[in-house]
Amino acid sequence: DAEVVVSTGALRSPKILLHSGIGPADDLRALGITVHADSPRVGRGLQDGLSVTGVEFQTRQSLAPPIGNGLGCFYYARTNPAWEGPNLQIISTQFGTGSDPSASFLLIPSLIKPRSRGELRLTSADPRSPARIDHRCLSAPEDLEALSRGLELATEIGLSRRLSSITNGVAFPGRLSREQRIAYIRNASFTSDHPSSTCA
Repeated sequence: DAEVVVSTGALRSPKILLHSGIGPADDLRALGITVHADSPRVGRGLQDGLSVTGVEFQTRQSLAPPIGNGLGCFYYARTNPAWEGPNLQIISTQFGTGSDPSASFLLIPSLIKPRSRGELRLTSADPRSPARIDHRCLSAPEDLEALSRGLELATEIGLSRRLSSITNGVAFPGRLSREQRIAYIRNASFTSDHPSSTCA
């Protein structure tokens, strides 16, 4: 038998499968699509890394121009000791936002193993119609706690003794309480644009 490999990414591939009649049978029938295979997980299980805008630090003098894309190094952390392997990374970048961007750097917490799961659903049987995508970011409380801890770690790293010779304190958003961190995460987060897990 002939075999077709659908490889158009985590957002387009499930859309092709669903329009082809491969997916949750009830959803497909509701749109008038003939069901060829009842596969309940197609379009479900969407996950994507979530990052917070980060913690910006002022430096005592201008830094050397960034190399490549400006991402300097990565720090990996496990925010829950019961989990296997790291679930968070902290990304350093020299793209500051202050009056002198060359005299600042950002530490950006980013989830690499999010617990939240979203979905992609069809809006019509017409293949030209857009799908409805709901990432459901932060729907898992563990993700909110992990990013909160990430902001704490970013602040600790930026203000550490080893960086004290170049760092002149937190420029933004400042030293935050837990409640302030949660509010900051909810208002200043963005996906890493690495969607996956929608075709199982």
